[in-house]
Amino acid sequence: MKPVELGTNSNKEYKLVPPDGGWGYIIALSMIVTFSITFMPIAAFGIIYGEFLENLTDEASATGLINGSTLAIQWFSGIIANPLLQRISYRKVSVIGVIIYLIGLFATVFITTVNQLLVFSILQGLGTGLIMCSTLTAFNYYFVKKSNFVLSASYTTMIIICVIYPTLFTYCMNTYGFRGTLIILAGLSLNCLPAVLCLHPVKWYKKKKLLDAIDGKVFLDMGRKYLGLFLDPIYVNTSIGVSLCLASDYAFLSILPLLLKNDTIGAANATILLTIFYASDIIGRVLLATLNALTTISPRKLTLAGSILAVVYRIAFVEDNSFWWLAVCLALMGSIRCFFQINYPLIFVEMYKERFVTAFSLYLVVCGIITLLSGVLIGVVKTHTQSNIMVVHLLSAMYGICAATWLAEMFITRFIKKSL
Repeated sequence: MKPVELGTNSNKEYKLVPPDGGWGYIIALSMIVTFSITFMPIAAFGIIYGEFLENLTDEASATGLINGSTLAIQWFSGIIANPLLQRISYRKVSVIGVIIYLIGLFATVFITTVNQLLVFSILQGLGTGLIMCSTLTAFNYYFVKKSNFVLSASYTTMIIICVIYPTLFTYCMNTYGFRGTLIILAGLSLNCLPAVLCLHPVKWYKKKKLLDAIDGKVFLDMGRKYLGLFLDPIYVNTSIGVSLCLASDYAFLSILPLLLKNDTIGAANATILLTIFYASDIIGRVLLATLNALTTISPRKLTLAGSILAVVYRIAFVEDNSFWWLAVCLALMGSIRCFFQINYPLIFVEMYKERFVTAFSLYLVVCGIITLLSGVLIGVVKTHTQSNIMVVHLLSAMYGICAATWLAEMFITRFIKKSL
């Protein structure tokens, strides 16, 4: 729960409120640096580890298992992050996360087996999860009215950085080889440490605001503890839906280089297609940031719309293998990623702002379970069908489940309200 401190000045009561800017922009910059860097191994997984896995096992199955396990641990880290954030500062939690992440990443330089890659990737996932929880908690403490716009702008900047990853790591692999690329990746990741050290306590920058009678009542209400989130069917439905969307999005991102890896497309065109995908992602995020600056739209409704469109675009994607067809489909798919990647923390800020840490941490547990199960399921589907297309259909179905359950919830809720 976001703390509000009371004080007096010339017989007037005031409360200390978040700066909604100021050092908060440094917090946003720190988030951009850490999230962009920790996202690199996932965004470039197929490029960096593709040949390594191909020489040892089935590439698609191993990719699904490793990325699924890594992301599952990343989300499960909420179990650890929540009690840590109750006892120590979010800056200390983020430093712990960076250290764990760096250990896992530097260790991958020496891998020789799939099991070693799996173990060290799980370490990276744990570290990333702690970084994510602590950084988003810090962000939530610093921003109130500007949170939607600043978060949208931050995520837009991240994807602008990510758009260079396919070209960058393709060049590194061709020039420095597999282990040389891993050393470069590990070296770049060292920038996470100074970034998280910028997560200063919000109490250093709080502003004074006069407290009226209404504010006093709100303050008393904010002091109450919230229990039983998992007994709230709307919270459970929301958490499962968001988890399905993110698990599907990350899984598709990790296997996308494999889907484009064939003689018909060619390596050069595959790189162009990946660049189109990320470039359209940038455009979508810029438009969403602009929209958030001009008006207020429910993040959950945007995610619902995105899940419906994702089903349509994914089905179209596997219908043809020509360059221009894939380019159009990838552009459309990239343009709606912002509906999931930007909105998922905002959904919990909107619905459970004053108990964000607990609500978001519990959601991470749900997301961890779903991500782990989806990773295993991807491997099973690929093993039994030997078809990447069936894997894409599975990932599309995950979006479809989110859309169906959320629409059902909205219909039932509206029906109950009309009946009362």
